Amino acid sequence: MQIRSNSESAAFFRSGRVENDKSNKHLFNLINTQHKLIRKEYALNFAVNLFDYLGSIFSYIAIAFPIFLGAYDSLSSPDLSALISANAFVVIYLINCFTKLLDLSVKVTNIAGTTHRVVELLQVLEKLKNCQDTRLASRPQEIRGFGWSEMETLMNNESEATCQSETSVDPVTAFEINDLEYTAPKSSKKLCTGLNLRFEQGVNILVTGTSGCGKSSLLRVINGIWPEVRGTIDYQVDLKPSVILFLPQKPYFTDGSLRQQIIYPLREFDRRGSFISTEDALIGEYLEKTELSHICERTRGLDTEPDWNWYDELSPGEMQRLSFVRLFYHKPKFAILDEATSQIGIDAERAMYNLCDELGITVLSVGHRDSLLQYHQFELHFTGSGDCSIKPIQHHGASHIDR
Repeated sequence: MQIRSNSESAAFFRSGRVENDKSNKHLFNLINTQHKLIRKEYALNFAVNLFDYLGSIFSYIAIAFPIFLGAYDSLSSPDLSALISANAFVVIYLINCFTKLLDLSVKVTNIAGTTHRVVELLQVLEKLKNCQDTRLASRPQEIRGFGWSEMETLMNNESEATCQSETSVDPVTAFEINDLEYTAPKSSKKLCTGLNLRFEQGVNILVTGTSGCGKSSLLRVINGIWPEVRGTIDYQVDLKPSVILFLPQKPYFTDGSLRQQIIYPLREFDRRGSFISTEDALIGEYLEKTELSHICERTRGLDTEPDWNWYDELSPGEMQRLSFVRLFYHKPKFAILDEATSQIGIDAERAMYNLCDELGITVLSVGHRDSLLQYHQFELHFTGSGDCSIKPIQHHGASHIDR
């Protein structure tokens, strides 16, 4: 169900192997549980049925001893037959009553289990009620917003000097789009025609346009989820998390620990050569910079698997910031972000993009906010009629790059 509901988000991460491993793990756990249940039920049913069959046999064996020892030699054949039948009836009746007791004990066990769950629910509700009464009785406290002012200093003169010193070096290209045309599957409406684009390291691109004009569809085509009608997309880098990482519009979280959410789509045994202590310090730093350290406290560490659904426990803003922690952990050269900051504030958005710049991550972003313009050098705009245009973004009267 989780994979089916989040199939596109999982596809953006190209995490088929990871989800296959997790699905097999859950399946094997289910099979093992079923085996244990079957073995226990087999023992119980075997004992009950054995008592039913052997009980009637033992009744005849019990009456056979006095008969063959001569205790009933004075009885006629009809009277002896009646005695045997009456004895067998009494024994079978007792066996039937005892069987009903066993069946009743099974029902009592089910009722006891249900009652235990209901009692636990009532206890939890009582605790919640007490907590609510305590909060209402106390003085309400103001909710403090996240402090992102300290993150505004990440963009400094050093990054500008680095850009100037590397102007003589040929930029690395992630992919090049040539005369691309695409439509939605099973649709004849052209979302884009004649698109030519090169995604180079150090050049951030913002994709804009009205809803439904084909912005997210472009990312699906780039990732290979949707086919192109015409044109080519020439990749010059490997599509792996350490090189290029997609953050889909709907954040995707699998089951497992906090560490597994951050290293996704990597698996545990893909990290055998890493130093866990160094990794823990790095993850802790990114959680602190994104104001998510409290999640680590709630999960009681990075490797403790909580018994909750991440989508139920995290707010939309927390999910998007945790997705950025995943991005910072992998630290790819390129990142493709689809509405990745739509649920967080302007200050948090500034912190995320500044940290991307500090880590040397070149981004291709899809978004509607005007505040995103300052973090990109080019704007790819979709008109909604199949046409698109790309132009440099002017900052304070001048473009960030001279091309």
